[in-house]
Amino acid sequence: MDEKIRRAKVRPVGGQKRGVVGALVEADALVGRGRPAEAVAILTRALLRRPVGADEEARVRLLRGHALWLAGRVRPGFAEVRRGVALAIQPLTRARGMETLGLLVWKGQELDQACGLLGEALKIYEAERCEAGIVRVLEKEAGVLRDAGRLSDALRLQERRLALASSRPSGPAIALARADRGSLLAALGRWQEARVELEAAASLFREMAEPRLSTRSTVARAVVDLAAGELASARSALERAREHEAHGDPRAYGETLLVTSDLHLAAGEPRASEASAAEALGLFAAARDRGGECRSRVHRVHALLALGRLEEAVGEGRRAVRSAPASRSDLLALSHIALGRALLRRRPSEARAAFDRALEYAAGRLVFEHAARLGRALCEGAGRDHPDVRGALAGLEAWGDRRVLAGCLAEVRERLGVALVAEGSSALVSPPEWRGASIMVDAAVALAGPGDWPARWAGAVTALRPAMPWWRAALVEPRGWLVTSETQPQPLPPADPAREAIQGVASARILDLAVVAPIDAGRTLYLGRREGQPGFSEGELALASELARLIAAHASEDADEFQETPGFPGLVGSCPAMRDLLRSVASVAPSEAPVHLHGETGTGKERIAEALHRQSGRRGAFVAVNASSLSDELFESEMCGHVKGAFTGAVADRVGHLGEAEGGTLFLDEVTDLTPRAQGKLLRLIQEKEYRRVGESRSRRADVRFVTAANVTLEERAAAGALRTDLMYRLNRIVLTLPPLRERGEDIALLARHALKTEAARSGMPAPALPADVVRALEAHSWPGNVRELENEIGRILLRAGRGAVRREHLSAALRGAPSTAATPLKHAVFAFEREHIAHALACHGGNRARTACSLGLTRQALVAKINRLGISAAPPR
Repeated sequence: MDEKIRRAKVRPVGGQKRGVVGALVEADALVGRGRPAEAVAILTRALLRRPVGADEEARVRLLRGHALWLAGRVRPGFAEVRRGVALAIQPLTRARGMETLGLLVWKGQELDQACGLLGEALKIYEAERCEAGIVRVLEKEAGVLRDAGRLSDALRLQERRLALASSRPSGPAIALARADRGSLLAALGRWQEARVELEAAASLFREMAEPRLSTRSTVARAVVDLAAGELASARSALERAREHEAHGDPRAYGETLLVTSDLHLAAGEPRASEASAAEALGLFAAARDRGGECRSRVHRVHALLALGRLEEAVGEGRRAVRSAPASRSDLLALSHIALGRALLRRRPSEARAAFDRALEYAAGRLVFEHAARLGRALCEGAGRDHPDVRGALAGLEAWGDRRVLAGCLAEVRERLGVALVAEGSSALVSPPEWRGASIMVDAAVALAGPGDWPARWAGAVTALRPAMPWWRAALVEPRGWLVTSETQPQPLPPADPAREAIQGVASARILDLAVVAPIDAGRTLYLGRREGQPGFSEGELALASELARLIAAHASEDADEFQETPGFPGLVGSCPAMRDLLRSVASVAPSEAPVHLHGETGTGKERIAEALHRQSGRRGAFVAVNASSLSDELFESEMCGHVKGAFTGAVADRVGHLGEAEGGTLFLDEVTDLTPRAQGKLLRLIQEKEYRRVGESRSRRADVRFVTAANVTLEERAAAGALRTDLMYRLNRIVLTLPPLRERGEDIALLARHALKTEAARSGMPAPALPADVVRALEAHSWPGNVRELENEIGRILLRAGRGAVRREHLSAALRGAPSTAATPLKHAVFAFEREHIAHALACHGGNRARTACSLGLTRQALVAKINRLGISAAPPR
């Protein structure tokens, strides 16, 4: 026992065994929350209590060593973990020791040794059927394989990990698995798939109300945003990540700083970029993380070059090369490219040698090959039309990471003095090895060109053949198209093997002699080879996925496209009740008479009011006001406006809602919630069409069309004494009733598909299909919240499904009709019930928190606290 343990103070405990076990539980929770120093203190005291048996002491030492390592005390952490492994007796304790030691060795860049240790741990966990341990080891093994450059193998392990995690009731495990899979997809250049996985992970973290756990996915999402050039989104994500990592694992915070450095550089802030990289370098150096140190130095090189500090950049580039671990070919390639960039402007011959070394270490990674070949061509004085220059830029553009492309374009401008852009069109004559980099432009040109859809689609898939030869290609959809290497496009037969091959495939995948890539709802791309030909590779799968993304932007002749109701943009409805309603809207719209809309909450009263305004031909604005927010004191000021100095606080003139709607339509929602005094003022406004601003002596004429709405009938409110009878007769001259969603039949499926397409487009992903069993469940639900509730449900479905196919289990429990299970922990059941119940109440009250709180018997402050704790997104009132 070391000196620090002997000096530690011992807390009195109510039992030796119980105290040590409690310390393990508490310390493990602290480690999970990013507070390793506190965990070390607790475990140090636990060791002084003399644990019962060697195995219990081993568990304490293993966790203490891990916490020491997380706190940046690398050598003491290693030593403590090794002592724990030597003491372990029970199989699971020994497996945990192998796992922890494998993690530390992996981060020390001893990849082969890490693989051996993690393999031993995995065998024990599998023999003991410990699924939690298997999931943890698969996470670490995938990380080791990724560092070793075996990205496809790492992806397979991540998919196995995700499958295992999904079979267990552990939300954090699933979310972390999806986050890591998304990060790996980004490393493979499959940006769109990465975005979908990371969004799904973020959604799961929000549901669990565990913002700190989401840091990994947040940083990975920032990388994807930077690759797409979305700087504002990346900046927001990194601010959240820094908030939760500043006092946690120094390596994790270092990763956040490196992406922050990229962000500053992309935003034209090289000084801030260099400062972030320097801070990250200090963290990684203190943690003895050579890989992080190397990458920090590479980031500093790029920032120093942007600042014009060339000699410092050269020195830092040489240090980056020296710090790159021998086991990491990716870091060796990356550091040599950075050194080559630094040497290029002063010492081209030395730069050429650096780029040659980078090519040796690239090991098939296209992004490194493109950058190194471009650098070597520039060293040789190649001009703007040189095939290597144009081919490399086309390859980097096809890769899709704008950060890398921007840096390479900067070198081209510096050396050649031209603002060359990457081109990959068919007019570009590139060496055979560069065709795979430019085919996406060829495919885009074919899809956007003249001719019918089959010819354009065939031209796009034909563009793939130089890079990934295929024998037959199929666009699988209700009608479908087929083209082979010898034939022109023709209709896809109903019994074609491609239709069978795509069954159950939710994401891009390599089959035996085929690759399939979903395009959007109801459409899938299929590419196949003959017997005897080699199978497809991960790189070819990425190309097929990218082509599917391009095709998604183009509608097929028989695509199930959403058609808005003619004459009513934004409205969906084909059932008899909706057709009758829209005919009534068209007939009463030209009139100047007030119109009252009656319908349940969420039926779309504001959208119908907008349709009335558009059909009326009035040139003024459409102004929507929630009448329940107009108190007696505010009614005249809000509705009519006021002049400066009319009352305390009137520091400027205010036009008022009537002035804003001049020449247009004023929509008053929930009009029956007005107080009796306000009702009298509204009655006079509707009758006289005259008003005065508060503090003004002259009357004004209101050229305004009044449209009102309520979710209860005017007659009911008048009978209850809550609505003036004279106002009721003024409002009920023309009453239009909106049908509830449960009575709209086939419109439910139309609205669901439209909402799914809208939500998917907002998330930047193709819309998946809605299976028949899901549609049946939607149509069977009563929808008390009507269209608003349906839209919220579709949003949840898309988040749960991610990139995969929509399945019945993605529906809420109320729609699935799934009975609750007694095995669910009580606190989880209470959490789920509260979340669902409050969300439903908010939907019923149009997002109005005051009315929702009243209906639930809560104060508004208590409701807001629950909304924040439960992670509920309240829809705004309509």
